[in-house]
Amino acid sequence: MTELVSSGSAHKMSTSHKRGELEKQINEKRILEHELKQMKKGQSAYKQQTNSHIFFKEDVTKVFSECKKSLDELIEEYKQCELEEETTEERGDSDTLNF
Repeated sequence: MTELVSSGSAHKMSTSHKRGELEKQINEKRILEHELKQMKKGQSAYKQQTNSHIFFKEDVTKVFSECKKSLDELIEEYKQCELEEETTEERGDSDTLNF
């Protein structure tokens, strides 16, 4: 009997890898959020310019709100990823095809 791995299996692997990356990013954002909460209002933080090694001075409240928004987006994306996995499992997609 020959076994072939279906594309559903590859999809599961990429989805679980994506979930792992999202978990890592969520944890990083939560740590950043906690650190920013510990700072006093009116203090400044340095924010890195995208795709650059340049940092700009920003107000902590602005950086905190951007961090919170980013964290919320990551959590929503993580939930979507979980729903995709559940939907795939409920449909009964087979991981292997037997001949």
